[in-house]
Amino acid sequence: MQRSTIQPLLLAAALLASAPAWGQNLTTRVSVATGGGQTNASSNRAGMAAYGRYVCFESNATNLVPGDLNFVQDVFVHDMLLGTTERVSVGALGVEANGESKRSVISGDGNRVAFISLASNLVPLDLNLTYDVFVHDRLAGTTTRVSESALGVEGNGLSTRPDISDDGQFVAFRSLASNLVANDLNLVDDIFVRDLATGALERVSVSTAGVEGNATSDRPSISGDGSRVAFWSDADNFVVGDLPLTRDVFVHDRTTGETILVSVSLTGLPGNGPSSRPAISADGRFVAFKSFASDLVPNDTNLAGDVFVRDLLLGTTERVSVSSAGVEGNGLSSVPSISADGRFVAFRSIASNLVPNDWNNTEDVFLHDRTTGTTTLVSLNDANELGAGLSTRPSISADGSMIAYQSLAPNLVANDTNLVEDVFVHQGSGGIPLPSRDVVVLTGPTLLSTGTQGTWTWSQAPAGRPWWMAYSFSLTGSVVAGHPFDLGQPATVLAQGVNDIFGAGSFTSPVLPVSLAGRTAYLEV
Repeated sequence: MQRSTIQPLLLAAALLASAPAWGQNLTTRVSVATGGGQTNASSNRAGMAAYGRYVCFESNATNLVPGDLNFVQDVFVHDMLLGTTERVSVGALGVEANGESKRSVISGDGNRVAFISLASNLVPLDLNLTYDVFVHDRLAGTTTRVSESALGVEGNGLSTRPDISDDGQFVAFRSLASNLVANDLNLVDDIFVRDLATGALERVSVSTAGVEGNATSDRPSISGDGSRVAFWSDADNFVVGDLPLTRDVFVHDRTTGETILVSVSLTGLPGNGPSSRPAISADGRFVAFKSFASDLVPNDTNLAGDVFVRDLLLGTTERVSVSSAGVEGNGLSSVPSISADGRFVAFRSIASNLVPNDWNNTEDVFLHDRTTGTTTLVSLNDANELGAGLSTRPSISADGSMIAYQSLAPNLVANDTNLVEDVFVHQGSGGIPLPSRDVVVLTGPTLLSTGTQGTWTWSQAPAGRPWWMAYSFSLTGSVVAGHPFDLGQPATVLAQGVNDIFGAGSFTSPVLPVSLAGRTAYLEV
């Protein structure tokens, strides 16, 4: 059960109820500069940190941060609480990359960002003239190359498509390099996992017996703790009974060494069509994927790619790219993103019959709730109007309440006049189901005088989830559900931390300065 709360503390004023500090709009454009200025070029491939505060993306824009003079695609992170944007595809001391960087993913806490880059100046002695996988640590300000052997030898082939565990320790990626591990003799792309804590590197696109694949493997998706990796492969030698020339989805368990087939038919055999684009839940139990197979579930007659979810514990498969009434889509659905517990699946679809009044004849982003069976439209504006342009590539938060995506639609937010693709975040309301929430038990003052301190304690909050107390001198807030905010941008974080394993926490403020008199501070737990 996920629980959350916001406690506003009015400093020498009156108490107000509120929503999350960055939740003032249902749809927010996040591919913006600090201060909110729109980009002068396209932005895409959003990645949502588990708890929704941070979003990574790639952009060709030169006006997101000062000093962007390399005229290539870079990777950025936007902080939805502070309204700041920073470039993370940088080398030591913030030196900008001398080659393009893209395909970013972000750790659960938003601290580490993995990406690929053609740049040769992000780390010393990068001499292979191809794409490598890197991780930037935002707190430490360091950039590390991931796609190298355990001895630090750079890969002799292209490396790409990283995914990162929740704590940022493990990075899965695809590589054509043959010198990352011993006995790599298959001359095809393989899937590897790097342990950033120990430096260890292992190949996971292997059979249970450790036999390397006899064809390409791609698009790894790693579980929250890094123990399981889903991927697709054209190899037919990972499991007994696999058929040649058929693309399937597999999961490799790094703890047991077992590799299993995910895209299985009703009879337990490989599906009769290609399957790809897996997304594994944080707990490693559920795998969402795209498939053209027609024998994974009963009554699949649409002759189109659909999105499915496989329950690895129960051994069941269900189709989620359907309407709330269970009607199959009349067009291709793909690119799933799954919540931490597997309940919510976001995906893109060209289908026009998943929700009523889908008239735009292009890809939209949808959310399916596997508990209630409902499918809702995500790519809409605050007036619940359909996006008037292509929307695609969703990335979902851990609890399913926030979804980042890219869109060409100019009507999702006000003053979108740059005529390029932007990155947006839609938050849980306006028909999008939120995970069930109970009330957090919170004790502490709601009114404090300057020159004093306050202490707050809480329980029944989400275990391990970050908390923040923030304030702002800007009064350009807005009204949400009838409650006024005065927390305008830029906001300042007074303190932050993480709930313990039991969902409890506490905070004692510093002595409050006179400059905060009359301001409201917001504690989000």
